[in-house]
Amino acid sequence: MAFCNGGVIAENGPVEQEKAVKLTSLLANCVIFHTTLDLMNVVRDPQAEGWQITGEDLAAISPYLTDHIMRFGTYTTRTAGGVSTTAEL
Repeated sequence: MAFCNGGVIAENGPVEQEKAVKLTSLLANCVIFHTTLDLMNVVRDPQAEGWQITGEDLAAISPYLTDHIMRFGTYTTRTAGGVSTTAEL
């Protein structure tokens, strides 16, 4: 998701760059808010009809999937003894 020229900041001025970053953040926050409202309606409509909504039901419709995402990447480090360790962050 990007605002302003497909996410490319074409300006060299720090004020314009900051503006582009803030507008992109605002756009992302608006999409998150709209998605939250849509999900609330998806949950409230069946509840109004008497259905019981469980935590498992909510987990099934959650847009925040984390099983296959490594947010900060995979990093390999070596200790002074030459032993390598890998951490997924």
